[in-house]
Amino acid sequence: MIRPDTLNRSQQAIDSLVPEILTLSSLPLFPLQTVLFPGGLLPLRVFEVRYLDMVRRCHSAGAPFGVVALKQGSEIRQAGALPETFHLIGTLAKVQALDASQAGLLMILCHGERRFEVTAAERLKNGLWVADVRLFNDDKIGRAHV
Repeated sequence: MIRPDTLNRSQQAIDSLVPEILTLSSLPLFPLQTVLFPGGLLPLRVFEVRYLDMVRRCHSAGAPFGVVALKQGSEIRQAGALPETFHLIGTLAKVQALDASQAGLLMILCHGERRFEVTAAERLKNGLWVADVRLFNDDKIGRAHV
């Protein structure tokens, strides 16, 4: 039988081996007028081409994308709209469920993972934002919180 104090010491040893600063490069971002918290669930209706492609790629690769809250601008690209600006703190989102039963529409359910800080961002030709991010180490979500 494994004693709980042994597990705690093992986790502390593993944590000491993990670098203090973890980074990701070219993380696709989904600026929204909402916030996703670690451990939270976010249902989304995705219909813009830039996000349809991003969600499909992330889902098939099992990779996250970043959810950031908009400061200015719109979730939907519109002619004459203010340019998008967003907060630099966001949350990694993993697609838990995906329904593609209608052409040009994805219904997805995302789970919030870890928080991050955007260190550099670039808007691609298709309007998709990608960013280099630094992950925060303080978001250890256990099963009891989900």
